[in-house]
Amino acid sequence: MLLFPFLLTNGQEKKTAVKNEAFTSGEILTFRLHYGLISAGTATLEVNAATDSATGRACFRVTGTAKSARSFDWIFRVRDSYESMIDAVTLLPYQFNRRIEEGKYRKTEQVRFDQKKHLAIKNGIEYQVPPEVQDIISFFYYVRTINFNSATTGQVFPIMGFLDNKVIPLHVKFLGREIIKSDLGKISCIILEPQLQEGEVLKDRENMRVWLSDDKNKIPVRVEASILVGSLNMDLTGTKNLNSPLLVAK
Repeated sequence: MLLFPFLLTNGQEKKTAVKNEAFTSGEILTFRLHYGLISAGTATLEVNAATDSATGRACFRVTGTAKSARSFDWIFRVRDSYESMIDAVTLLPYQFNRRIEEGKYRKTEQVRFDQKKHLAIKNGIEYQVPPEVQDIISFFYYVRTINFNSATTGQVFPIMGFLDNKVIPLHVKFLGREIIKSDLGKISCIILEPQLQEGEVLKDRENMRVWLSDDKNKIPVRVEASILVGSLNMDLTGTKNLNSPLLVAK
């Protein structure tokens, strides 16, 4: 997903701080899920200050939930929850938890990251991971800190992630800019294409697009994803405690 512009010596945890002007503790983002013209549910992302119990490091505890509306459950039932404990300085994860219920698909996962030894530990099994590895939540919040001002159309930003017991290369492709009409007004956005894993839910690894506000916050304004049963979209409906004022286009 991204070019990590940080120095790292072997066996050492990254020491250089990530310049983060995008988010801070207290931020809450709310979204509407929809399947075509049908209202499908709601989603929330919330950032809170926390301390990692094992390392004593100051962290952002990021929680995300997605829930389909009861009227939509018969089409595609969703009850998802995610949590990531992210170092407040390096934006590297220490703990990742998720519980997924999407249609008939089920997944529960708890992963502990040792960023000094470059290990991901799950169910007592150690997996060797590259330096600066991300989970799927910390990855997204790291993406929000990237400066896309000089990005060119088609430029790919790589990163390494750990998901489903394996290290996976993740990529974000910069597609350009667009003004999006949202519930909060017209917002100038950066268009990105996260190339995640295809599988039980995603139809294809390149069938997802994300519109981030083209300001310091880089909050997701719209997400479009092709899933196995059609297209499920997410639109921003509300914000609280943004790090910077949201820029609304005239």
